[in-house]
Amino acid sequence: MSTHSLDLTLVGWIATPVRHYPGTDGGTPYTSFRLASTRRWFDREQGCGRTAGPSGSPSSASAAPP
Repeated sequence: MSTHSLDLTLVGWIATPVRHYPGTDGGTPYTSFRLASTRRWFDREQGCGRTAGPSGSPSSASAAPP
């Protein structure tokens, strides 16, 4: 029998109460919540991080990561 795991980092604002479900009767335990975040990505052409504005289009740039 193998065990699989996943480590995931989320950055944002938790928008609902966090609910933990223990996975009774052999079920898989899990946690449920809603997450809000600002759309961001690394712009390879500009060499910097970008943040989407209210319309979803790029609105600002930040320095490239070290």
